[in-house]
Amino acid sequence: MVEVNFTMNVLPPTLNEIIASARASRHGNAGLKKTWTARVARAAEWQGLPALEGVVYLEVLWRVKNRRRDEDNIEAAQKFIMDGLVLAGVLQEDNLKVIRTPKIHHVEIVDEDGFSIIIRDKEALMLRLREDISEPPSIDYSSLTQQQLSGQTRPTPARQRRTPSTKKASRTYRRRQKR
Repeated sequence: MVEVNFTMNVLPPTLNEIIASARASRHGNAGLKKTWTARVARAAEWQGLPALEGVVYLEVLWRVKNRRRDEDNIEAAQKFIMDGLVLAGVLQEDNLKVIRTPKIHHVEIVDEDGFSIIIRDKEALMLRLREDISEPPSIDYSSLTQQQLSGQTRPTPARQRRTPSTKKASRTYRRRQKR
């Protein structure tokens, strides 16, 4: 039986914010996705989530402080979250072969935005379905640091050196773009 909890104290962009970013700039949405996917991946790595194999089922608890938000706009943020979990190696893929239905969603009105995702295998899902799923699960956030919850900064500054081969490849790429 596998049950993994992933929590962040920020919400990725909603569908309305994603659309506004795409309309503002031709490549604005790509930068937004790249930033949030990396941020979610860092948070998953810092929280020490294990790599999961096989079919998984999700239960998502959205914590919002703004009552005017639409549930479907909030749920669009799953794209960034799932891609970040794949990038971190927690999920093999984020397609229909790996992530199955039912997906359970809860929205709570609280003082601080955030979300929690509980990733389960089939056995753990069957146990959860025996309970009252209209009630969100109780989750203990106290063991996580602010950095683990936000995914904003790196725990240790890691400097990446560009090797000569990547320098050459990027020069070649730039020359081709100029043509």
